[in-house]
Amino acid sequence: MDNKNIIKEARRLISISEIEESTYLLTTLLRKYDKLSVYIKEVIHLNEQYKENPIKAVVIRRLLDIIGFIEKDLDYLLSIKEVQIDIDNSKKTIFFSYAWNDAEEGNKSREILVDDLYESLKSEGFNVIRDKIDLEYRGLISKFIEKIGQGDAILVFISDKYLKSPYCMFELYEIYRNSTLSKEKFVLKILPVRIETLYLNNPSVLLEYFQYWENLENEWKKLVLSYLSSSTLNQFEKIKTIRYKIGELISHLNDMNSETIELLSRNDFEKIKKSLRTKF
Repeated sequence: MDNKNIIKEARRLISISEIEESTYLLTTLLRKYDKLSVYIKEVIHLNEQYKENPIKAVVIRRLLDIIGFIEKDLDYLLSIKEVQIDIDNSKKTIFFSYAWNDAEEGNKSREILVDDLYESLKSEGFNVIRDKIDLEYRGLISKFIEKIGQGDAILVFISDKYLKSPYCMFELYEIYRNSTLSKEKFVLKILPVRIETLYLNNPSVLLEYFQYWENLENEWKKLVLSYLSSSTLNQFEKIKTIRYKIGELISHLNDMNSETIELLSRNDFEKIKKSLRTKF
């Protein structure tokens, strides 16, 4: 049975409440692809939950959601081709992924420091792309996010606002997706810069972000159910993806040694430039 038929059969089994058989099929499929192994534990967990949970419809909905994610990720993994970027292909491309007008700012605006970094990199010949400067009036944000995902190196400016921004977090997910969902490739593509102190290994802090995205998903779900359109459905799918991947993405960021923008600005951002030179 090929992959598509396995997923089709898994859905059919769920529809007739044959959850154990469905999860067996899914785990067999997932074990064939290292990049999809992150789903195995949750699929097995949902099977156990189904046996104990009196509200079984909740488990079924979650399982169907996961199948949707598996299907998308599988399609992507099987269709990966050489990445083509139509922005100055003669040079390696550096993108900025940043939440504009961050509310938490010190004596010197953090956005000014980000501006200074951009100008410093440009002055030394780096090919730097930033939406605030390079995205033209009426340009499509969605297309720009796709290009960020395909960048050779991405400076990710981490803040509370960033981790709660649908645009920023979907940029981060696109980077991860274009790294073939591999942590090792993902961390090689990004250079994390801390805009503020965040305790991302603190359970209460993590819970706040998980709940934030769960609440946002529920708000969009209500909107889609009331006013269905291709645009609202598309945005809902993005929010749902972020909500499902948020723990994974934060875990990868938290595992990387990063410094504040203030520290990195010393010696005209030499640490960042040195790291970029080693990449290129």
